[in-house]
Amino acid sequence: MRYKQFGKKFYVISVILLICIIIFLIVLYLYKKTNESFEDNLTGIENKEQNKEYLLKRRFFSIGKNLANFNCIIPNSPLTCVYIKSFEIDNTQNDFFYVKYRGKTYKTDETKFLYSRDTIFYFPLVNIKFPFLNIKENTYAYLNPILTIKMLYMLEKVDFRPRISDALREIKHQLKYKRRGWSDVDKSPHLIGLAFDISRYTGIERKMFENNCDKLSLNFLAHGGRRNMHIHIQDDKIWTKKHIAKNVLNISEELIKEYYLKESMFNIYASHNSSLPNNFSDTINNFVSKNIYIYNYKSNSSNIAKIEIFNILGNKILEIYTLLNNSENNKFILDFSFLPSGIYNMKIYEGKHLSKEELLKIY
Repeated sequence: MRYKQFGKKFYVISVILLICIIIFLIVLYLYKKTNESFEDNLTGIENKEQNKEYLLKRRFFSIGKNLANFNCIIPNSPLTCVYIKSFEIDNTQNDFFYVKYRGKTYKTDETKFLYSRDTIFYFPLVNIKFPFLNIKENTYAYLNPILTIKMLYMLEKVDFRPRISDALREIKHQLKYKRRGWSDVDKSPHLIGLAFDISRYTGIERKMFENNCDKLSLNFLAHGGRRNMHIHIQDDKIWTKKHIAKNVLNISEELIKEYYLKESMFNIYASHNSSLPNNFSDTINNFVSKNIYIYNYKSNSSNIAKIEIFNILGNKILEIYTLLNNSENNKFILDFSFLPSGIYNMKIYEGKHLSKEELLKIY
């Protein structure tokens, strides 16, 4: 009898243990499956992010290379000049400078830029040896791109008659000028292309330069004597930054090293045919493109305008700079066909003022 009772108890306990083991195995199996599903989801998300990044890289990585196809125009003005910065996926940057003067177009490539390797302040200089400019033979003809836009704007008003007698300057030349009493400082904005000198000008032209310097936030100084009389114009907005002032000598040495390298390449501008004609009505009637954008300039003063272009993720991919003058029909026409098709966000600034923000659709 006792054996029968013991057998029954053993049987019940065995069944209960078996059920517990089965339940445990089922729970373990479900837990494992859940983890696998979660890991699969994570992998799927990672793959999607990688695919998205890859697709974006394909679409936006080569914008800098496509800038060679850029075209724009300020109607009814003999001069249009634009500086463009493109921001790439790999955190590099490309620079492009565009000048259209009396039907001829001049475009840069990277050989026409000098770069400082300064890790804090991105500082390029552009070659200014355009065929229509009167430049002294021994001039180191490189300037900051924004200052170059302002310089071309002022000189166009006097048909480029005066001569550019100095631009970028070597440290040894600056020290020599100081010894001779032509300068009283060791550090000059000339050392990093933030100043240029003009000679062979008339009294009327001198007054015009002085007036335009006030409008464009440039510092004007007429100095020298006898055969060395000249106008000195500098951009203090960058020159007065603490980091630039502190590291000007190191930055200057790097720029000069690259200057000697690139000047050995016979760095001459070639003219290109532009698909945008000078006449505004011809542009609208004859240039058939869905990607033409016309910006109507609102200000009554001369301002540096900046256009920022952002991709669908909100990343900035382009900055476009030009100078818009209130007497130039108040329009700026750009051909955005060089951009990959898609929808972009565009912000337009006149000086520091945000003038317009809208979506830009490229077909």
